[in-house]
Amino acid sequence: MKLLGITELQKDGLNQVKRQLVNWLLTTARCALHKSAVDYRVRAEIVPPRSLFVAAAKSHIMYEYKRAIKRRQLQQFEDQWCTNEALARVVNEELLMKL
Repeated sequence: MKLLGITELQKDGLNQVKRQLVNWLLTTARCALHKSAVDYRVRAEIVPPRSLFVAAAKSHIMYEYKRAIKRRQLQQFEDQWCTNEALARVVNEELLMKL
């Protein structure tokens, strides 16, 4: 969680996988905010940052899911992306998004 200034040396109760997931989410949200602002300034288009974030997150999670299926690493996918079923969950080898 580099954006929050939390380093690996601090005791925050998060393991490496969760820390990387939170960092990825924060980075993707920041990118969505930036892209929305640029679209407004350059093209006078109003694109909600939430829409950009959800689209980016869903497409990336779907890519990771398909890659995990192909590599037969579904359990590792669930451990990383389905933490507490916050973003997604897998039921009968089918991905269900929560976003």
